[in-house]
Amino acid sequence: MIGGAADVPVTVVHAELDVPDVPAFVADVQRLSARLGVPVQAVRADRLTGPLHVLMAARHAARAARADRSRADDPAVAWLLFAAAARQIQRAVADLGVPAGPTSVAFVVLGDVVAEVASGALQATYPQAHVRGTWSSSDGVGSSAWPQVSEALAWWRARLGGDDERTVRDRVCAAMAVRQVERA
Repeated sequence: MIGGAADVPVTVVHAELDVPDVPAFVADVQRLSARLGVPVQAVRADRLTGPLHVLMAARHAARAARADRSRADDPAVAWLLFAAAARQIQRAVADLGVPAGPTSVAFVVLGDVVAEVASGALQATYPQAHVRGTWSSSDGVGSSAWPQVSEALAWWRARLGGDDERTVRDRVCAAMAVRQVERA
């Protein structure tokens, strides 16, 4: 585990589904969060560079909340701001928000929830969803089963620059860290 991140349990359920109505989808995610009893954020899976991206955003959001410096009252929104390396919710939603239509979604569960439980709750909320996989912070950041890495790296490379995968990942983490420092 990354230093200090062990206290930030996160589970991600990756699913393919059709989102016909974005506001209704957001309401469904809020119900999923209530069902699980922990914050849940749904984002485009093709914008997350891997487990480290998810975990570092969770770590920064948790640290900001503990220091009473969070830009958002909702932990899921705070996570979204860090994951998108954005200052404004509108920008974060534009960058990582789930669009209408068939899409690949990463449901980020911010709390101590077993992956199978999160996946089951997701299937109960979205029976039409095809769950492609799960990841938990207890799996570590070296997981090779992360979906759509090449698409995410290409998107972030266009935004932040970088010649190779490691440089792009480093720049994503650095952009999140800058948002943490700006808030201090």
